[in-house]
Amino acid sequence: MDKRIRWIFGLLFVAVAVLGAFGVIDFGTLFGASTGVGMAFAAVATPGIDGAGKHLSGEGNGLSLENANAFSPEMISHEYDRQVVMMGLGGVPVNTFMRHLPHKRVSSMDFGYFSVDLRQVKAVTTGTAVAAGGEQQQVEVGALHSIFDINDQIYIEGIDGHKKGEATPTVGLPYNAIVIGKTTTPTPKLIIQPINGTPITGKENNTEGLAIPTGTNIYRITNLIDEAQNYNTDTSAYPQETRQFMQIFMTTISETELSQSEKKEINWGKVQMNQLAMHEMMRDEEAATFFGVKSYTKQLLPKTRMVYTFDGFEAQALKGGSPVITKSKSALLANNGEAELVDLLEKVFVGNSGNNARYMFAGSGVISTLSKIKLSDKRPVLRNEGNYAQFGVTFTKMSSNFGTLYIYLHPTMDVYGRKDTAFIVDLSYADKMIREPLRADNIDVSEYRGDKKRVIETFAPVFKYPKSHAIFKLTA
Repeated sequence: MDKRIRWIFGLLFVAVAVLGAFGVIDFGTLFGASTGVGMAFAAVATPGIDGAGKHLSGEGNGLSLENANAFSPEMISHEYDRQVVMMGLGGVPVNTFMRHLPHKRVSSMDFGYFSVDLRQVKAVTTGTAVAAGGEQQQVEVGALHSIFDINDQIYIEGIDGHKKGEATPTVGLPYNAIVIGKTTTPTPKLIIQPINGTPITGKENNTEGLAIPTGTNIYRITNLIDEAQNYNTDTSAYPQETRQFMQIFMTTISETELSQSEKKEINWGKVQMNQLAMHEMMRDEEAATFFGVKSYTKQLLPKTRMVYTFDGFEAQALKGGSPVITKSKSALLANNGEAELVDLLEKVFVGNSGNNARYMFAGSGVISTLSKIKLSDKRPVLRNEGNYAQFGVTFTKMSSNFGTLYIYLHPTMDVYGRKDTAFIVDLSYADKMIREPLRADNIDVSEYRGDKKRVIETFAPVFKYPKSHAIFKLTA
């Protein structure tokens, strides 16, 4: 075929492909397809699976920014973001994962957020025990005083209530009350009125309160509303705001003109220096995401300045009340080790509204101990399902009736002296708040001949709803 004809066919092919991608040509009509729907698609690599791809598809014909954002957002992610995700996955997975999660832009260095998705329903009585008697009682429940509204119906655990009109309580009958008020001074307390306490002679619709010991569990049931009531919620029962600071991370990549032009025995050039600098910055971010503590501190030397640091996972978990689960190595490795592991999973997944999939980033001591526990093939509640690739990282997948735990040996835990500790993260409640998105700027310095680039990022990790996360520790 003549070279000019081949060029013409080549240009026609490219033109048809471009017009089809933008919906100008309907390929279904062009090739006689019965559906008449445009067939715009793009193959995109799936993280963690070699050779795999996925088709970008959705409503409308053609490849658009909206379709890409909805069905394959990684196609339009920042170039440096992609580079960070690709770098050093073996040692820094948490930040890598968080880059795949939705980012929220913050305009200040100090911001607030709500750390729960649903209001808690359980509180525990503190202070002195409440004596029986009276149509009203005051109950102290500590910091969880705020989860209750006036007019809430509550269930008081461990106390037998009365059937209507009967002086003797019925064993096992739940004891209910109504929150009719709150005190704030000198100690926050709930003012409650019993629903099915001891009957009062001459009062058919009122009862006396029963004794409530210290340490009794109290649960919200519902709010009692009158018919056609114009109701406004007690705002004191809303979730409390959590404050967090942004933190600045930076690295500099430079290469002189002399270094660029000289012949090297080892080809260590700009690409390698860029990779090393980005990897080191990523490790710094990872360590801060785990072990940082929030503060606005005046640094004294070498120069006076104010610096922001954020609360990492451990600080947020401990301040927010995440469960801290402790198990002994000897118990896990004994004959009842599998039962201990089932108990661990129950504590991780039960008692919160988190996702049924959690990610355990563990030190080598935790991995070593867990790998030695013998699992029974006959126990259906717990199953080791082998390796599982996700986010470009290979996990050990452990399934149970409580939920699925993805276990990963995280080198940062050992580096910072936590080989017998694991952080268990619910990624559905993890977020990354960004003030300065990851970007690279060329720096113009007159006395420096060569390339000089600064990469900077200002962000803060947010682990909302603390009870959906956990800290696991091994003892001897």
